[in-house]
Amino acid sequence: MIAALTACSGATKKKEADIPSTSIDAAASKLSLGELEAAALALRVAFDRSVDTWQGSTDQAIPGCHIPGEVAERGLQELRPWIDRRAAEEAKKLLANPKNYRLPINEESCAADCTCGVGLRVLEAAKLDELSHSKMKDWKRVRAQLEAKAELQTSERSELCAEGITWICKSDLLSAIKASAP
Repeated sequence: MIAALTACSGATKKKEADIPSTSIDAAASKLSLGELEAAALALRVAFDRSVDTWQGSTDQAIPGCHIPGEVAERGLQELRPWIDRRAAEEAKKLLANPKNYRLPINEESCAADCTCGVGLRVLEAAKLDELSHSKMKDWKRVRAQLEAKAELQTSERSELCAEGITWICKSDLLSAIKASAP
């Protein structure tokens, strides 16, 4: 009886590849982890600015690119699984070859260009604390350095970085997010 029920339920489940993707998924699938994080930063700044003013967002996160708060919020929700997926992909590369792996950021300038979080996501996805390999001690040190730099990233710094993410304004991703927002 149980075998029959599980067989029936298994037959109705669709594989992830069979499920039609949204236009947001189609746009996000073309972006790297760094690009997804940059888009999330721009959306986060746009959302914060919309919340900071009782009149609604009149101050644009990116000059010449109005992103309403509800669109930014929706975009952040949609990007989260994509960012996690890309970080997991990078973590697999790190774990497969820790000596030769390079983070997809410049560790020296990540505080200035607001990309320390990209490196941290990869290192968190690698679950370094669960590994005792001596090869991982260097990555644990890198993680501690990135955490310290990320803590120094102020909201003003985030806003400056977001202003430079102008590619999002004309992107398929933002168009898809705007089209899907209620």
